[in-house]
Amino acid sequence: MRSSLKNFKDVDAQIIAVDPHESWSAKYMLKDAGASTDDLSFPLLMDPSLTVSADYGVAFQMRIHTEISNRPSTFVIDKEGIVQFVQRGERFNDRPLPSKIMEVLSETAKAESEKAAPGKTNDASEMKNHLLFLSTFDGTTSAHFAKGESDLFTADGGKSIGKAKSGLHDPAVALAVGKGRTGDALEFKSKKRKLIFYKSAKNIAYSDSNFSGAISFWLQLDPAKDLKPGFCDPIQITDVTYNDAAIWVDFTKENPREFRLGVIGDIESWNPKKLGPDENSDFVKKLIPVKKPTFSRDKWTHVLINFKGLNSDAAQTQFYYDGKLVGEMKATDPFTWELEKSNILLGLSYIGLMDELAIFDRPLTTSEVAKIHGDTSGLATLLNVPKQ
Repeated sequence: MRSSLKNFKDVDAQIIAVDPHESWSAKYMLKDAGASTDDLSFPLLMDPSLTVSADYGVAFQMRIHTEISNRPSTFVIDKEGIVQFVQRGERFNDRPLPSKIMEVLSETAKAESEKAAPGKTNDASEMKNHLLFLSTFDGTTSAHFAKGESDLFTADGGKSIGKAKSGLHDPAVALAVGKGRTGDALEFKSKKRKLIFYKSAKNIAYSDSNFSGAISFWLQLDPAKDLKPGFCDPIQITDVTYNDAAIWVDFTKENPREFRLGVIGDIESWNPKKLGPDENSDFVKKLIPVKKPTFSRDKWTHVLINFKGLNSDAAQTQFYYDGKLVGEMKATDPFTWELEKSNILLGLSYIGLMDELAIFDRPLTTSEVAKIHGDTSGLATLLNVPKQ
């Protein structure tokens, strides 16, 4: 890390260390290592009351030697105070490489530069080149653009999905005219209803060896007031179910609700005994949560899922909530689909609005996520995508 300090300074980044002990303890540990606070090349902030540690969700979560201490964690925070990168370690030496931190810092610096000089980048055209699917829900439920099937389908339930009908055939789901971000939106009016979905084939760049992508959409609701008791998934993409090769976000089953991302591999790999989520502690460890989501009936909230290298040893996923990176995680379990059976399921037990569902064949960069989040023209206009 010390050898990388100059590189960090070159991108105008400041390292700050936070220690959950009294200052005398830190001085003792430095002295024991033959050093002193004068030898440090970055600020060391003491947090004995664990105020900051608790705010960042790392306080007293790991046994280190003979004491319970903070989980070793790394955060990259931009100049506006937005967290752009998170890694909470599973072991004492589980820390990101300096090269990974530099990659995030470079992306963050690029995004900040673009905010200062808008209109000088080609992010929109780059995203357009990698777009696989876009449904704006403006006047129709058919996709505005799709590499695969563009129609929305309706089925009576999971067991009858093979008999699904093209189009929207459920009065509990409707186009909400004029309620979208820039036009119409898809509205889910009740918890119990039919199954609504698009087909995955060619609309997601699936491969049994290595595949990547991004899923972007907007939600509008008040979870505490609108959702009925029980889990709900605004989107779930799978050929089987939520815990077997699936990508989804959900709200937990009761208030106050968390909002979580799951990118779950083959159940035979990570849960061969097929234990339920309440019986298998590994299930929750595979999720990235937003502890206190700020959804509202008065504003649209952007959600973006990045996944990279699924079905490879380097697989990982990222979760952006309202323009902010809230977490990332390795996702190296095998991820096997019968592609023709895989579907993009929408609004499972969800009550609220959804708009501008887009899928790309590669992860989006921090600056691209910021561009979508800050756009007010609508994604079809931003990317200059004509209707098929």
